[in-house]
Amino acid sequence: MLNDNTIINLEMQVTNYSNWTNRSLSYLCRAFDNVQKGEDYNSTIPVTHIGFLDFDLFPEELEFYSKYMLQNVKSRKIYNDKFTLCVLSLNQIKLATKEDKKW
Repeated sequence: MLNDNTIINLEMQVTNYSNWTNRSLSYLCRAFDNVQKGEDYNSTIPVTHIGFLDFDLFPEELEFYSKYMLQNVKSRKIYNDKFTLCVLSLNQIKLATKEDKKW
């Protein structure tokens, strides 16, 4: 839990078992289910899952850092900004931007 009431889930994976998308979603969903019985669903705490991978998640779209959110396929409108998946492809550091390198 960060000071701004955001839950961060960090996961490191060296070997590609071809299940990362399902695995990371599973971790993210478990953390997102943080509303207690009787509480308002608007009190849901934002959750970010960050995966540090030593393989290319999507070889056809090489990136050092990528961020995924739920959104409308046609309009690209974000469905909910409290549910985020981030991936750092460590073997693609050559693609890191200046902004990436600051962090």
